[in-house]
Amino acid sequence: PPPAPPAPALDSLLLSVDRIAAIVGLTGLDPQQVATTLYHDGNAAPAGEPVGPYLIGQRGAYAETGWISARMQSVRQLVDGKADQKIFQGLVGYPSAAAAAAAFAEQARQWQASAGRTVTVTGSAESTYLCTFGELTNTGDALAMTRHYADGTGWTVQRALGQCGSTLVDVQVSGRWKDATVAADLLDALIAGIPGAPLRSPTRDLLAAAPAPAAAPVSAPAPAEPPLLPPQRVAAVTGLPELEVDWTGTALFDDSTTLAVGESIGAFA
Repeated sequence: PPPAPPAPALDSLLLSVDRIAAIVGLTGLDPQQVATTLYHDGNAAPAGEPVGPYLIGQRGAYAETGWISARMQSVRQLVDGKADQKIFQGLVGYPSAAAAAAAFAEQARQWQASAGRTVTVTGSAESTYLCTFGELTNTGDALAMTRHYADGTGWTVQRALGQCGSTLVDVQVSGRWKDATVAADLLDALIAGIPGAPLRSPTRDLLAAAPAPAAAPVSAPAPAEPPLLPPQRVAAVTGLPELEVDWTGTALFDDSTTLAVGESIGAFA
């Protein structure tokens, strides 16, 4: 396996802005300064949840794994002066392939524990909203998982993590992506640039080949409470202030008597 590159070499392994733009299909990308250590945004993760599956390159995820070098960079697409799509690439170096493999295995365990979970996130101004982790794809040397937000805007966060010898490659993309494999494509490009990287099947192909989640058995009980949006989140989405819960029903409505005879109720109410 390739040896751990010394700290300066990690800089040369990051993707250029032009290369990122070609992979993700965006223009006008704004690169941020390369960080030479891990991020520390642990408080942004939901309480009690592991930070590794939630955010890229976190000190809390790598603290006890024996890493020796790191490079992290964010690249943004600005729309009307605001970051619309966000791309993060990261490299974490270890003293040996065995150490990197151990760190990857621990991350795989944490990602698997988060897969399929719906969590409550506290945003700015103490607003709360729900997000759901999708199914985990684990190819043996790469992990991929998407987090979906229940705000109706289509915003998702794609995460991908891979091991190549003594290096872990960490990727995160946030935004409204048409392609569900953007993070995986960036991961593959980063791994391919590591000296001595083995030939491997594209992660996007393995994602496409992954079996669909098994359907829940018919006898499975329904959740006690559907994940309804809280009033604060509804207010943030609709722009209406001071909303209060009117009432919460536990059964379907029946307004069929208000409809003309022979008309379909589905499109009416």
